[in-house]
Amino acid sequence: DLYPFSMWNILAIADSGKIWKAVALSEPFQPINHSLTTQKLNKIIGKKDDKIWIAGDSGLVLYTQNGGQSWVKLLVPTTKNIYSGSIINNTLWLCGAEGLILFSNDEGQNWAQDNSNTLNDLTDIRVLPNEVIACGKGGVIRRLNLLTSNQNFETTTPFSIINDGKTAFIENQSRHELTVQLISLDGKKYLSKTVGAKAELEIYATLPGVYIVLIQDEKGLPFYRKIILQP
Repeated sequence: DLYPFSMWNILAIADSGKIWKAVALSEPFQPINHSLTTQKLNKIIGKKDDKIWIAGDSGLVLYTQNGGQSWVKLLVPTTKNIYSGSIINNTLWLCGAEGLILFSNDEGQNWAQDNSNTLNDLTDIRVLPNEVIACGKGGVIRRLNLLTSNQNFETTTPFSIINDGKTAFIENQSRHELTVQLISLDGKKYLSKTVGAKAELEIYATLPGVYIVLIQDEKGLPFYRKIILQP
């Protein structure tokens, strides 16, 4: 994939985690050295400024906020291949293998998953002012009309999390029960509980570290949040 940005800068990606950058059309591409991944890189996503995301195999998402001078690996709640992505305002959308659709309304810090109702690989996704369209193998086309309006998008998160570093308070703001799981980065499940309607759940960590909170609403849609807890 190729991506032009910030006047004459161009990024290029390929297999084995390789990234190149050119600073002008007449200049040669130079490799960007990093040790973040050797996975295949599939798609460059940006907003024509210095904030850029790269999606790849096995749930890989790389991010730079300085035009590719330095990169970090984002924590994304999937190990499936990510084939494409699109961003509008601060909302980042990704699609991939087996009908995967993820979205983040804070540029990749927290994620939720949409049910695409297909197991076919989704190979491209486009964000329009009033809808999101994803397409893939087998002629599959999915149109997501509701999640893209400001009013409906905000209400797709039926909870809030307050994290003071030692305790996480999960407030269920909906009229339905929520299922909550606390998972470590190595996949170990530390908690699985149900939060009643209009109720709160308090989470403590027995070991300090970074955790993923997986919350499912009454529709079965999963929402993911990253939290840091100390003992």
